Order: sequence, then C-alpha cells, then structure tokens
Amino acid sequence: VRETLFNWLGQDLSGWRCVDAFAGTGALGLEAASRGAADVLLVEQDAQLVGALRATLKRLEDSGGVRIQRGNAITALGALPPASLDLVFLDPPFD
Repeated sequence: VRETLFNWLGQDLSGWRCVDAFAGTGALGLEAASRGAADVLLVEQDAQLVGALRATLKRLEDSGGVRIQRGNAITALGALPPASLDLVFLDPPFD
C-alpha cells in the first residue's frame, strides 16, 4: 500500500512540508523525507513509539528536516498555521 501511495505522489517530494499524524513507526513520514520532503513532522502519542522514532532518527545519517512531536495528532494539526502543509498522512490506529 505504501508503495502505491508514493507512486501516486511521485518520486520527488523536494521542498514539500509534511505531517505524519498518528506516526506509529514513522514509515510514511520517513519515506517522504527520503524522497526530498524539506520538513516532516511525526506526531505520535504513545511514549514507547516516540522512543522508537527517536532511536530510528538517531540511526539515520541524514534525517534532515524530520521532527518528532509527542502528543495528540488532531490537536497538533489544529495548531499548525493554515495552508502551511503540502501533505498530511492520516493513518490512525484501529481502536
């Protein structure tokens, strides 16, 4: 599914500003960063997943503009300035 999604979006996301709300493992946001997104915000509420995201970013040699924010994804999205994003990934947990 992720491959299809990024095939639709295109290979080059240079300069894009993205949010991966409900980031979980951060797969969508990190994929966007690997395709050139200039700014990627990973929002995750679960402390254990936030720790894993931080560890992943530490292992990456160039995480560029990737930031992690612990908290409620809907609240975080509401706090962002209007028209400040090019792409928002919304993949909430099933429950």
